[in-house]
Amino acid sequence: MMRTQFVIAVLLSFAASAAHALTIDSVIVVEPASGGSVLQYGKLEAVVALSGVAATHFYEPNATLGGLDLNATFTAPGGGTTKVNGYFDGASWRVRFSPTVIGAWSFTVSATDSSGTAGASGGGFSVIASLYPGFAKVNGRYLQFSNGKNCFAIGHNNGWQYDVEQPSFTSMATQGENLLSFWLAAPWIIPSDGIPRTPIENSTDGIGNYNQATCAYIDGVVSRAEAAGVYLLPSLWAHDQLCSGIPSGWPASWSNNAYSSVCAAGDFFTTGSTTDTAQWRLQKNYYRYLLARWGCSRSIVGWVAVVEVDGTTGYVQNSGQVTNWVGKLSTYFNANDPYRASASYPLAITRVDQPAFDLGAGMRATDSYASKTNNIAVAQTIASQVTTMRASGKPDFHAEFGGDVLNGASQPAHLHNGTWGGTSAGAALMPLLWCDGGNYPLLTDPNVGAAMCSHLQYLAQFMSGITYQGDPTLSAATISLGGSSLRGWGMRTSNKAFGWVQNSQGGSINGQTLTLSSLAAGKYNVTFYDVWQNGRTPILTRTSIYVKANGQMTTTLPTLARSDIAWSVLPTP
Repeated sequence: MMRTQFVIAVLLSFAASAAHALTIDSVIVVEPASGGSVLQYGKLEAVVALSGVAATHFYEPNATLGGLDLNATFTAPGGGTTKVNGYFDGASWRVRFSPTVIGAWSFTVSATDSSGTAGASGGGFSVIASLYPGFAKVNGRYLQFSNGKNCFAIGHNNGWQYDVEQPSFTSMATQGENLLSFWLAAPWIIPSDGIPRTPIENSTDGIGNYNQATCAYIDGVVSRAEAAGVYLLPSLWAHDQLCSGIPSGWPASWSNNAYSSVCAAGDFFTTGSTTDTAQWRLQKNYYRYLLARWGCSRSIVGWVAVVEVDGTTGYVQNSGQVTNWVGKLSTYFNANDPYRASASYPLAITRVDQPAFDLGAGMRATDSYASKTNNIAVAQTIASQVTTMRASGKPDFHAEFGGDVLNGASQPAHLHNGTWGGTSAGAALMPLLWCDGGNYPLLTDPNVGAAMCSHLQYLAQFMSGITYQGDPTLSAATISLGGSSLRGWGMRTSNKAFGWVQNSQGGSINGQTLTLSSLAAGKYNVTFYDVWQNGRTPILTRTSIYVKANGQMTTTLPTLARSDIAWSVLPTP
């Protein structure tokens, strides 16, 4: 009798266990709708319905810690596979994927929690050609899209703005801008403020919980950027979030950072040697979530890991730990982002006016305010910093530079000179204008915003004609200028060049000479542009200038009642 009771008990226990085992009830593709074809470099999104879930923490992928690991494996027409992680959006489980190959695909879904593992087929889908260039990857000193096209971005940085889309993405595209950089959050915002810019992990919601109002807002930003053809460069961490008051004078929002519950601000970057620290393990969960939700977007060209790390407590107290952290962060993103992975990952970390600063990230960047009050000097500052960063052999750019209009700068002159100085010195991306709506006007400012937008458009017009920007042979041009007050920068291949000349005394351009060295022998056309008015229509073209074997070309700058002029050199057809 006792043996029979034991067998019945075991069977009942097994039945109860089976009834509560994790099950995938359905996998429904919600984008594209109605089972349509997926565009190459577009997006497939599926909702995964689960039952029998034993997990209690849906943002934790480790089943032994009460989490749930959702992932999908996509099989390409040639048989190759790509695995991506899924995510929880507060109401449902989802998987997002961007196919890179045309043809017939299929996918399967797997979910694991403490009750076991469940699998299901997601079915098949067709991928058709698109006009999208694909994903940006590091290629030497530049970013290059999947289709081989160079990624030269013209844009601005709205940082912490509660509405980062100022101006709208549609307006940006109309005026020639194609990049917005912004912080993933406003460090001081808390959920009760009702502004969807609270940090995704914050002290109110608690460590390991992801604020879905903010996530939904970023969903919208990403979606609208894709629709307008605008690229995004989000910042993972702002200095405020990682500062507890050290160094002094920097804004401190560490108390609103959920990681304040597991470590001191000075230890945020500590990862552990053989065993992960609590903060690093939780960070990896967070980065996994970012990549699962937004990594498949072709609009994201890369990430700024930390904005101005010199304002964080951990860097000030132990800069060595940050070097190690950057290495591990780069490795993590490269291993978990199937779209941008390469020998170097498009990740940057900045300090203020420190162009030689390099902790080993895949891109070199700095923020610059050394000439924030000087409209003329900003060109020299930005150009010289670009030259220093370019020597690293990595894609380089200014993540921020700004003209303080309350203390001496004026717009659009400051923007004009800074962007032309950096671009003509060979920056991989245009120096990004910092806009905070205070000392540094937004591009929607009623007084100067329209003029600033016009100057971004002039630069975009000019650079659209520099089809060789990103050529691996592109190098700094050797320029000599007649007139002691003139200075200039340029870039060249063996038979093409472009650049910009500035009168540092603010006087006009008036018939001085321009000598360019190291060109291949042949005949060239030199075209000049008044880039205060237009970047597409030249004011003068000098044709059939002969360059001998010594590679030196000398021409005369046209008379122009401006203090700067842009030029382009191409072989005579």
